[in-house]
Amino acid sequence: MTEQFLRDGLARYTLQNATDFWRTLGYDRTLRQPLPAREFGDLPEGAREPFKEAYLLYNDNALRIYHLHLHTARRSKLRRMLESLWRHYPMEALFTARADDSPNLLFIHPRPVLKDASNKIILEVRTLEVSPDAPTRTDLEILFALQTHPDEDPYTRADKIREAFSVEKVTEKFYEDFRRLFEAAEQRITGVESDELKRLFTLKLFNRLLFIRFLERKGWLRFEKRRDYLRALWQDYEANRADDETFFSARLKLLFFSALNNPQQRNLMAINQGGQLRELIGDAPYLNGGLFEMGADDQVAQVPDAALKPVIDGLLYRYNFTITESTPLEIEVAVDPEMLGKVFEELVTGRHESGSYYTPRPVVAFMCREALKGYLHSTTSESESAIAQFVEQRDAGAIKDPEKVLDALRTVRVCDPACGSGAYLLGMLHELLELRAALFEQKHLDPHTLYERKLEIIQRNLYGVDIDPFAVEIARLRLWLSLVVDDTRNPLNDPDADVSLPNLDFKIEVGDSLLAPDPQGGQQPDLYRTQQIEEFEQLKSDYMRAHSDEEKRKLRQQITTLREEIRQWTHPDGKVEGFDWRVEFAEVFKDGGFDIIVANPPYVRQELIEETAKNKLLKLYPDAGEGRSDLYVYFYARGLQLLKPNGMHVFVCSNSWLDVGFGGKLQRYLLQNAHLQAIYDSALERQFASADVNTIISLVCKVRPSDDAPTRFIRLNAPFEQAIADPQHQRVIVRTRAELWQAGLNEQGNYEGDKWGGKYLRAPDIYFTILEKGQRYRVLVWKGAPILVEHIAPSP
Repeated sequence: MTEQFLRDGLARYTLQNATDFWRTLGYDRTLRQPLPAREFGDLPEGAREPFKEAYLLYNDNALRIYHLHLHTARRSKLRRMLESLWRHYPMEALFTARADDSPNLLFIHPRPVLKDASNKIILEVRTLEVSPDAPTRTDLEILFALQTHPDEDPYTRADKIREAFSVEKVTEKFYEDFRRLFEAAEQRITGVESDELKRLFTLKLFNRLLFIRFLERKGWLRFEKRRDYLRALWQDYEANRADDETFFSARLKLLFFSALNNPQQRNLMAINQGGQLRELIGDAPYLNGGLFEMGADDQVAQVPDAALKPVIDGLLYRYNFTITESTPLEIEVAVDPEMLGKVFEELVTGRHESGSYYTPRPVVAFMCREALKGYLHSTTSESESAIAQFVEQRDAGAIKDPEKVLDALRTVRVCDPACGSGAYLLGMLHELLELRAALFEQKHLDPHTLYERKLEIIQRNLYGVDIDPFAVEIARLRLWLSLVVDDTRNPLNDPDADVSLPNLDFKIEVGDSLLAPDPQGGQQPDLYRTQQIEEFEQLKSDYMRAHSDEEKRKLRQQITTLREEIRQWTHPDGKVEGFDWRVEFAEVFKDGGFDIIVANPPYVRQELIEETAKNKLLKLYPDAGEGRSDLYVYFYARGLQLLKPNGMHVFVCSNSWLDVGFGGKLQRYLLQNAHLQAIYDSALERQFASADVNTIISLVCKVRPSDDAPTRFIRLNAPFEQAIADPQHQRVIVRTRAELWQAGLNEQGNYEGDKWGGKYLRAPDIYFTILEKGQRYRVLVWKGAPILVEHIAPSP
């Protein structure tokens, strides 16, 4: 089959010729005509919500292919429907689907996965969304990979289908192309004074272009009625360019700094219907947001067309883009907004030196859920099993007081003090959104309600800080994209629709998380000061939702004035260094601190910490750090300081503190100041996708523990997702706080540390067998291998 033949097949695809389409891909046992799939009518009412019609196209007893007509393409609703179907018909299946709320054609492949020890099977649903009239090169490659022949073994075919729907392959290939084209463009760009600044400018330019592709997919950009906006803009530029123009200078700068953002902070397209601006850049909404603020580098950079043409042709229109961020169970076979953060953390100069790495989604989801389970256990009277069932399975059937749980979810305050590009903020947004819906079995939320609920979660529950301004900007943009994915308004059709980025300046902030004083110290607010803080919180809330330029300027001035008043009585000795948690998030510390701290703190070896900074850190954290401590040690201590009593502290970081010398002091600090609930270590894989660092996940509760408080050391003996879901793939060693403390004492009776990693996580099973059996067994070494021998006393 040729590429053109496949393109024509997609363009003509309807229910009537659906069987012909699949027959061209080699599925010769397709039915003569689609047959109504009556099994969908037998599904529970809640599962049938997106369903309108279903037809069977193919069935060979090993694979079924269906065509679906849906009310909505919402992935969570689609997964619930297919999961219910699979429980009745557990076999390999493929689906094509059309939805009333999308012009595109969906190709869907559900995969059963083991969720928990109860052997409850749920589905991971992978979706390829194709524009039938304009499929990308990657779309065609995936569909070509589905080709089969009548004699192909069903197991081989099943493996081929799974491989075709591999988003990991798409992501890996995209990143390879991104890096190659990024480095080529970087070489061609001139005018920016240093190599480091040029690299940052190039990355900013690429992220702007990626963001525009996401907006295209939303349908919020249009040039001469075309929705492939950037390509249409390029083609018009090529047809009308002047000799002294470049695409960057003549079109992109107008788009970035006059339409998507501008000094007037106004939607210029709504004024005089855009005038000449519309002729040059078409229809584009005003978005606000720092990504499109003109910087000094934008004014001096020279970007030749040779730097951008390969990017447009070979990257932006080679791959499928989606603004829906995948979740561990609902996966788009496309480039999603997470890529904005991933390429930043992979490519930006010095990012690896600063110790920041990309964390895979399943790890993020697991950490968020563990934190929420601990939080709900401490703030409600629900049982551990009921909370686990609710958080892990979205089943609230065992919850006795749903109103109390809802109140806890609505008031939880979560912070990532090293938020990077926002992975944990997005992960927690998703968890809180789904849990609130599951609590009262709200199967249908209209788009406006969903938008408002997401905005409420961002406003009430999520906080982030990072030292890198560009990382913060990406985190804000990803949160914004998570909002607009469900926004049914279209600013091109309704110029009065305000789709500008919520003002997240006081939610996701720039600063050094470590250098300010302990936020739990200082003067406590009296009644008057408490009222000041409440006013401060309200002003920030109003600012987040403000629209008009005048309103935002007025609110920002009020916030600045009130912040300074709070700072003066909080720090009467003068201004502090670093991000001033007690002032900037005064509303949080008025109530004692955060409920959850979740992070992937920077991994920076101690010898790379600048000497002046190290001395400051040692002065601020004398009980946790020493001269040899790596940077993440100080984040452990700061994380505990940020929490209120009973707060949850969940980190993924280097495992070096479990065994090396400087780790003893951190071990002592945690044993004295918190309950170290669990440490997870993988025997097979690192938890970072891109770091040459062996890592662990730690669960800590800020409570002074009793001597019998248990710590679980959990070794995962299978790939992460499989091992977390199935306890059979876990080895769990439990030690009490008293046992850990005693084992770490030196001859003088002082705690100096113990090799927790070597003893409890990496030691072979025989080690624990010996400990349990005691004196009855001895270990002999024969031909280099340890042998356990039982000593049997001779008979009298």
